[in-house]
Amino acid sequence: MVLSSSNNGITDIGTHIIDTNAKINTYHYPWNLLDTLRLTVNERSTEDAIRLYQELKANKQPGYLFDENQLNNLGIELRRKKNIKAALKIFN
Repeated sequence: MVLSSSNNGITDIGTHIIDTNAKINTYHYPWNLLDTLRLTVNERSTEDAIRLYQELKANKQPGYLFDENQLNNLGIELRRKKNIKAALKIFN
Protein backbone atom coordinates (compact mmCIF):
# COMPACT_ATOMS: atom_id res chain seq x y z
CA MET A 1 0.00 0.00 0.00
CA VAL A 2 1.26 3.45 -0.90
CA LEU A 3 -0.03 6.57 0.80
CA SER A 4 0.75 9.94 -0.65
CA SER A 5 -0.22 13.56 -0.24
CA SER A 6 0.74 14.14 -3.86
CA ASN A 7 -1.82 15.22 -6.40
CA ASN A 8 -0.09 13.10 -9.02
CA GLY A 9 -1.82 10.04 -10.32
CA ILE A 10 -1.08 6.61 -8.94
CA THR A 11 0.60 5.61 -12.20
CA ASP A 12 3.37 8.23 -11.75
CA ILE A 13 3.99 7.26 -8.14
CA GLY A 14 3.73 3.49 -8.69
CA THR A 15 6.03 3.57 -11.71
CA HIS A 16 8.60 5.57 -9.75
CA ILE A 17 8.53 3.06 -6.88
CA ILE A 18 9.20 0.21 -9.30
CA ASP A 19 11.78 2.17 -11.30
CA THR A 20 13.40 5.04 -9.42
CA ASN A 21 14.72 6.42 -12.71
CA ALA A 22 11.16 6.92 -13.95
CA LYS A 23 10.18 10.56 -14.12
CA ILE A 24 7.39 11.84 -11.90
CA ASN A 25 5.41 14.51 -13.71
CA THR A 26 5.12 17.83 -11.93
CA TYR A 27 1.63 18.56 -10.67
CA HIS A 28 0.09 21.73 -12.07
CA TYR A 29 -2.69 23.29 -10.01
CA PRO A 30 -5.52 23.87 -12.52
CA TRP A 31 -7.56 26.47 -10.62
CA ASN A 32 -5.27 29.53 -10.66
CA LEU A 33 -7.64 31.37 -12.97
CA LEU A 34 -10.66 30.69 -10.77
CA ASP A 35 -8.73 31.85 -7.70
CA THR A 36 -7.64 35.05 -9.46
CA LEU A 37 -11.12 35.86 -10.76
CA ARG A 38 -12.75 35.10 -7.39
CA LEU A 39 -10.34 37.47 -5.67
CA THR A 40 -11.04 40.16 -8.26
CA VAL A 41 -14.81 39.82 -7.83
CA ASN A 42 -14.48 39.98 -4.03
CA GLU A 43 -12.03 42.87 -3.90
CA ARG A 44 -13.22 44.92 -6.87
CA SER A 45 -16.15 43.95 -9.09
CA THR A 46 -17.56 41.36 -11.45
CA GLU A 47 -16.93 43.71 -14.35
CA ASP A 48 -13.25 43.97 -13.38
CA ALA A 49 -13.03 40.18 -13.19
CA ILE A 50 -14.53 39.84 -16.67
CA ARG A 51 -12.10 42.42 -18.08
CA LEU A 52 -9.20 40.65 -16.38
CA TYR A 53 -10.30 37.30 -17.82
CA GLN A 54 -10.48 38.74 -21.33
CA GLU A 55 -7.06 40.35 -20.95
CA LEU A 56 -5.40 37.22 -19.56
CA LYS A 57 -6.94 35.05 -22.27
CA ALA A 58 -6.01 37.46 -25.08
CA ASN A 59 -2.41 37.51 -23.85
CA LYS A 60 -2.39 33.71 -23.40
CA GLN A 61 -1.10 34.26 -19.88
CA PRO A 62 0.95 31.22 -18.81
CA GLY A 63 -0.09 29.43 -15.65
CA TYR A 64 -3.80 29.76 -16.34
CA LEU A 65 -6.10 27.10 -17.74
CA PHE A 66 -8.75 28.79 -19.88
CA ASP A 67 -11.62 26.35 -19.85
CA GLU A 68 -15.34 26.61 -19.26
CA ASN A 69 -15.12 25.04 -15.80
CA GLN A 70 -13.25 28.03 -14.40
CA LEU A 71 -16.08 30.44 -15.23
CA ASN A 72 -18.85 27.95 -14.44
CA ASN A 73 -17.47 27.37 -10.95
CA LEU A 74 -17.21 31.10 -10.31
CA GLY A 75 -20.78 31.63 -11.52
CA ILE A 76 -22.04 28.80 -9.32
CA GLU A 77 -20.21 30.23 -6.29
CA LEU A 78 -21.79 33.64 -6.88
CA ARG A 79 -25.23 32.09 -7.31
CA ARG A 80 -24.86 30.18 -4.03
CA LYS A 81 -24.04 33.48 -2.33
CA LYS A 82 -27.33 34.83 -3.75
CA ASN A 83 -25.43 37.25 -5.99
CA ILE A 84 -27.57 36.41 -9.03
CA LYS A 85 -26.72 39.53 -11.07
CA ALA A 86 -22.99 38.84 -10.79
CA ALA A 87 -23.49 35.14 -11.55
CA LEU A 88 -25.45 35.97 -14.72
CA LYS A 89 -22.68 38.30 -15.89
CA ILE A 90 -20.14 35.50 -15.46
CA PHE A 91 -22.37 32.94 -17.21
CA ASN A 92 -22.85 35.30 -20.17
